[in-house]
Amino acid sequence: STLSSCINKNWREQICKWAYDVVDHFDLNREVVSIAMSHLDRYLGIYTGTVDKNLFQLLSMTCLYLSIKLNEHEHLLIQGSISSMETILHLSNGFFKLEEMEKMERELLHTLQWRVHPPTGQVYVNQFLKYLSVDHHQELQDLASYTMELAVMDYFFVSYKSSDIAIAALLNSID
Repeated sequence: STLSSCINKNWREQICKWAYDVVDHFDLNREVVSIAMSHLDRYLGIYTGTVDKNLFQLLSMTCLYLSIKLNEHEHLLIQGSISSMETILHLSNGFFKLEEMEKMERELLHTLQWRVHPPTGQVYVNQFLKYLSVDHHQELQDLASYTMELAVMDYFFVSYKSSDIAIAALLNSID
């Protein structure tokens, strides 16, 4: 997938950092960001229309919302909101309406053909570590997770399979 000319790699990185800030604030699993960015990148790889910054921001927020909705058991609720979607919308300072995000969610699901459970690098690392007899298991897992989070933020790695990134992150952690 390629980013349109008005959406640059730095903007994608900023959105990714924002998503990590959100999940950290709400004490959620950071893996939901990896899933959200997979949704974002796959959607942009298929979408043939023009993507301006507003659409990119709405899409990014919707991808994060969908990832949280499907992978977390707790709802994101802040004072004054009655749903996780309203909370995410509140984080945009009211820039988008509920109807816009609902429509984007439907379009995202349709475009991705409901393939919303991509394999993540963390899943692969966990599986690989089961078969390795190594000391400092948790330390290796933490280092590999950190490396994979850096890869999620970097547009360079969008075209690589999560299994390849996981192996590289794990080997780097062992080294």
